[in-house]
Amino acid sequence: MRTSGCLLALLLIIASCQRPDDRADRENSPANARIRIEKVSLELLDKAEDERSLELFFLERMMRNPAAIVRQRAANVAGKTRFQSGAMQLIEAAGSEKDVAVLGAIAFSLGQLGDGRALDLLARLSRDDRQPSVQQAAVTALGRIVAQDEVEVDWARRVVGVLIETLGDSGQPELQREAALSVWRHGEAAQAAIEVLSRLLLDGSHEDPWPFAYALMKIDHADTSAPLRQSFSHRSGLVRTYAAWGARQPLDSLALEGLDELLLDKASPWTARVEALRTIGKIREKKWGRTGKARDVLLRHLIQEQHPLVAPVVVESLGMGTTALELPFIIGSLDAERSVAVRSAAVGALASAADLGLLTPRRCGEILAEFITDDSAWLRTACASAFADLGSAGLPSLLPFLEDPDRRVRAAAVSALASIEDPAVGGLIQRALRDPDVSVKMPAADLAASSKIDQWQQLLQNTWTRSLGADAWELRVQILNHLSDTDAGEMLARQSLDDSFRTVRTAAARVLSVPVPPLAGRCPSPPITHQQMTGEGPPRVFLELDSGTMVIELDLEAAPRHVSAFIDGIRRKVYDGRIFHRVVPSFVAQGGGPRGDGWGDEGWHLIDEIHPRPYRRGTVGMPKAGDDTGGSQIFITHLPTPHLDGRYTVFGQVVDGLELLDQIEVGSRIVKITVDESRFRKRVAF
Repeated sequence: MRTSGCLLALLLIIASCQRPDDRADRENSPANARIRIEKVSLELLDKAEDERSLELFFLERMMRNPAAIVRQRAANVAGKTRFQSGAMQLIEAAGSEKDVAVLGAIAFSLGQLGDGRALDLLARLSRDDRQPSVQQAAVTALGRIVAQDEVEVDWARRVVGVLIETLGDSGQPELQREAALSVWRHGEAAQAAIEVLSRLLLDGSHEDPWPFAYALMKIDHADTSAPLRQSFSHRSGLVRTYAAWGARQPLDSLALEGLDELLLDKASPWTARVEALRTIGKIREKKWGRTGKARDVLLRHLIQEQHPLVAPVVVESLGMGTTALELPFIIGSLDAERSVAVRSAAVGALASAADLGLLTPRRCGEILAEFITDDSAWLRTACASAFADLGSAGLPSLLPFLEDPDRRVRAAAVSALASIEDPAVGGLIQRALRDPDVSVKMPAADLAASSKIDQWQQLLQNTWTRSLGADAWELRVQILNHLSDTDAGEMLARQSLDDSFRTVRTAAARVLSVPVPPLAGRCPSPPITHQQMTGEGPPRVFLELDSGTMVIELDLEAAPRHVSAFIDGIRRKVYDGRIFHRVVPSFVAQGGGPRGDGWGDEGWHLIDEIHPRPYRRGTVGMPKAGDDTGGSQIFITHLPTPHLDGRYTVFGQVVDGLELLDQIEVGSRIVKITVDESRFRKRVAF
């Protein structure tokens, strides 16, 4: 029996309940019944969201509920659960909806569904300036309408046409910015917007026109080069960053002098320097006759650059299109006095030099093998990964890395085997499949399937049988995908339909072409309610690093499950002493996982809670390995990253100590995280 159907019947029972022995209740019964129905409706919607079990008949009834809060919640759930079957119901409901909040929720959710049939509705809402919040939601949603209908109408071109209208409306600057962050998503069709985006970037009408630079950066067309090149010296640091980034999309052969000036300008933020250096590396790689000039720029910054996140990128770029002249500087960057990040970048650059024939793969392998006893597992991991560029000649030197005591090093070494053609590789893959750590077995399983080693299907089946613990759910998903067209895969899928992890059940259901069993996902704690707060502000936590303390405000309204789980973990001190295992300069710092390598979780998953709040500098989000797989890890963005919007859950924002974010390196330690308990009522409520 359908859960939602049973619970809907419960609503009708509640509505008809009376207590004849209580005169006050009899007098107020219609109002009380409405309150009870509203409460139960919200609870049912929560349940449908948790279980990903929304059904069309239930959505239809909820969208006709007299309470706006129920209709808004129903629209949100349809978007959050990616309930494609409900798109037309939302479109029809919008036709008669008067409540602004509900209309905004419908618009955002239609964007999450990406159904082209919503185009006309969203276009109309985007032009209705009587409701600015709905306008903005509609413009955001238009960025995600990418489908084509059965008569081959090109929705992308139609959407871009609507967004260009919005870009031309100088009376609504915020809406223009939102349109810029939507229009680039439409690929080739977005080229029609280059002219208006360029004008808005350069005409000075916006105080910080970074959205227009970002949009131009994301449109891969030669006409974006000139306006971006003109923006290398823009007053906005974000504009400089995206302009330097965009100069390699497509690669601009005329950008070198401007990028050199950007690097020398003290007003350029470190993120702009990172992107300028990466673009110079790409220019070197193309060997456009500017190698000498580019080399001089990089060598100057190799000496001068002190920022911990920029210095490794200098070495990284030296390794792109390197010549014999730079090779001594790359080898010099392996010096033990340099940071681990710089030395790791030098390892990659050295492997690139070998790939270009500047030293033999065997000699490069011998140099890398010298680091097998280095104290830093991060450096040993970089060495193991570098063997992917050395081919079969590097295999003898790679073997010790396959036996390294650190799982991160072994996993990188197994991944490197993909580029090596040697009869011994099959046996090494089989051995890796028996490794006790799941992060080593994952690349081994991929290699076994892609290279079709002897008895690979049986090997994967045996690996699945040995990997039924909570730490190996990703491996089970991977094996189900590799075996999906085999009898073994069907057998494993049937056994996985009652797996405790929703993602495994989803993979199994896909293999068997059956509905996903609607079992609730795991969550570590009951959600925090507003009644538990003092009302003096949103929940707040203090993230203490060796370098200082960042203050993070959490968005309980938008992401209650993520905030509740995060606070519960903090109170249980799970984050104390953990590290940031991944730092991508000019993008994110990520960490907080139990293993310190990006793998593993706390044994439970959070469902995605996607909402309109965007990723800006210092925004705290939740990494995931597929839909609805959030756990305990966090990431914090270095700068606005609109390509994450609508895809990853935002649940917090750094509000103090933001400068400390720029000092986080791979391996930086979280001393502890604590909750600001002054914003909570006394803990008796918990």
